[in-house]
Amino acid sequence: MKLLLAVTLMISFILSCQSTQQNNSYGEAYNAGRMLPSQKHYLQAYLSYAVDAEIDNIGPFSNPSEAIRFFNVQAYGKIHGAVHSSSVTPYFGTYQLAWFPSVAVDYIGRHNVVEKAYVVKNLIYCLKAVGPNNTAQYLVGIAGTDELSPDDWMNEDFTVQPLQDWLNGKGKVSKGSKEGFDIINSLTSQTMTGETNISLVDYIAKDSRKHNSSIVSVAGHSLGGALTQVYASNLKNVLPKLTVEAWVYAGPSAGDEKFASQLTSDIGANNYHAFNNKFDMIPHAWEIPALEELCTLYDPFTVCGLPLANNVYFKTIVSYLIDQSTGAYMKSPGTPIIFNKEGKNLDSGDWDCAKLDAAIVLLLSTSPDIDADLIEVYNHCNYNTQSSVKSLMVILTEMAYQHTSLYFEQFIQNPYAHNAGFLGAINTAVPSANSGLEFVLQASDVLSDFLGRIADDKDFPCHCN
Repeated sequence: MKLLLAVTLMISFILSCQSTQQNNSYGEAYNAGRMLPSQKHYLQAYLSYAVDAEIDNIGPFSNPSEAIRFFNVQAYGKIHGAVHSSSVTPYFGTYQLAWFPSVAVDYIGRHNVVEKAYVVKNLIYCLKAVGPNNTAQYLVGIAGTDELSPDDWMNEDFTVQPLQDWLNGKGKVSKGSKEGFDIINSLTSQTMTGETNISLVDYIAKDSRKHNSSIVSVAGHSLGGALTQVYASNLKNVLPKLTVEAWVYAGPSAGDEKFASQLTSDIGANNYHAFNNKFDMIPHAWEIPALEELCTLYDPFTVCGLPLANNVYFKTIVSYLIDQSTGAYMKSPGTPIIFNKEGKNLDSGDWDCAKLDAAIVLLLSTSPDIDADLIEVYNHCNYNTQSSVKSLMVILTEMAYQHTSLYFEQFIQNPYAHNAGFLGAINTAVPSANSGLEFVLQASDVLSDFLGRIADDKDFPCHCN
């Protein structure tokens, strides 16, 4: 492992030297790319998953610092490779990796056969281009939830209250969003000009002085979408002269009504962009009316002959989520653009039902705590209807498909289906992006923890009557 780290660090140094040299040709080489802005910024967010659920590279590491160095180098190589690919730049545009990827890690102990395993719980990076009239554009990508990270799920994702004060009177944000912001805002990294141990905010503040004007576009998916809201808010507060954009994909609300209105007021309503799949659970959090819609969200769907309507387990989970947000008065900023209104789902494609059956058996056999917790979850709410564990697992698989694959299809796969080189370069950068069934299987330990939390909470009311 140490030899591998030494080699990868040497490669990183060589690439950083090349990146610095390429920076000299901004004026001549700049092109804005041919992607629509919504596609471009989705790709910016998607690349932040470069080391998400690195199932083959999670250890063993002797300490957190070793894991951080390893993942930083891995992320640098993948993101740098994608943005400099000759198959990508004609579409994405000409950008340099200006502030190298920086990660925070979560120790997960033993995972499968790996001891002393670590996963990435947060990642942030920044690209830069200089266009006409010496205008700088910075693209900040923020990673979403790593499905193997308990801290991501239990704290940053699902901990809403108590709300935290935000920026001296600019509203309140969820406890999880504040925790995630504090982590990524404290990260330091190296820049393409050789500076080290500098925070991203300090880098942008210093570097932007070289330019006549600057635009900072922050983008994230899922948890990264929530963190995009708070990070963009803070950037505008610290650097008020810069234009700041927020590009939020599948993001839950990060704060209360005052935070939401203040954010769009500060950066400008036209600079806040949100995109949600109608049948994605995550953007429904954490506004109460939107959460209540989850009670029947998947009722129209049947997968592998299993109706997904009226599942007791799922309705109890939704009730628990509603309870977590009750009294917080959370609000999503702006008005999102909604896609997949026609309701594409797992049965719309070529889904392997036999594989699903086998995987559910495997999941329950390798995670015995899930079965015990499900009994408690089932009994919590008396909905007077029978439901199978299998149908719940199908719902969770459907949920993951709606939250991950359909965004990639909407913004990358379908628009560029004709371009194998482009898609190949993106899949090389983010090879471990799991969706659907794989997502549920990889997250089985975290799912068990989450169900255990619900089973242990005896007080929340049942909302999906």
